[in-house]
Amino acid sequence: MRTFIAIELPQPVQDSLAALIERLRGSRARVTWVKPENMHLTLRFLGNMEPDPLDRLRANLEVALHDTRSFALRVQGLGAFPNARRPSVLWAGVESDDGELGRVHAIAERAAQSIGLAPETKAFHPHLTLARVKNPAEAAAVMPFWEREQGFEGGSFPVNRVILFSSTLTPRGPVHRPIQEFPFQ
Repeated sequence: MRTFIAIELPQPVQDSLAALIERLRGSRARVTWVKPENMHLTLRFLGNMEPDPLDRLRANLEVALHDTRSFALRVQGLGAFPNARRPSVLWAGVESDDGELGRVHAIAERAAQSIGLAPETKAFHPHLTLARVKNPAEAAAVMPFWEREQGFEGGSFPVNRVILFSSTLTPRGPVHRPIQEFPFQ
């Protein structure tokens, strides 16, 4: 089962991201736009998991997240990986003021390592993927629209749980299903 640990986005933030994507689509750039209902803040991609390690991961997350308190996140700004000159991913930024997001990410990372997954090699850069770019030359059309949206504010929202998801890839895009929620205090 293909899995990941993530934070879900509330409907008002999804709506704000949908409006942003509609404005960017005006560029007619040939990129693959992510459906707002499929957007989430990934804390740790786990890949294909067998039932036994997945059960151990769930138990580890339940214990580790038990004392976590709710915190706020803010969606703001835009960026591109690896950079705006040759983007492969266009994204909206996610920020927290109190460091709790980094703590929750570290818990997800430790839980993944506790069941034998290799440590993540890339630094955690909280973001929401808006589009994937197969050919960077195709992104040239969207970049003027992108530049106009740099001050994007997608809203703030409380985070009171982390969710372990399964993900099934289909011709119409991925289908994400919650496996288990880990509520905070």
